[in-house]
Order: sequence, then C-alpha cells, then structure tokens
Amino acid sequence: MEVLRAGMDGVGGGPPPFGKADRWRFLQALDRVLVGMGRLQLQPLRVIPRI
Repeated sequence: MEVLRAGMDGVGGGPPPFGKADRWRFLQALDRVLVGMGRLQLQPLRVIPRI
C-alpha cells in the first residue's frame, strides 16, 4: 500500500467544485426532470402471451 500511496503525489483529483451559478443551474435542471416525471402517468407493462 505504501508504494501505491507514494505514487499518488500531485494527482489533481478531478474537476473543480461547482460554483453557485453552476449549482443553481444543475438543481433547476434536476427539478424540471423530477417534476416532469411526476406528471407522467405511467401504465404498467402488459405481458403479451405467445401463441
């Protein structure tokens, strides 16, 4: 494990965190999707028997 940890020096770790505007846009888009899903009236799948 020490060898693995030693090789991790200087690794960036990913993109920068969201700013306030980015977070707001993400949450607005998520809200639109969830509200849209709530409006759907999903019908259960019907199994069609094979003849």
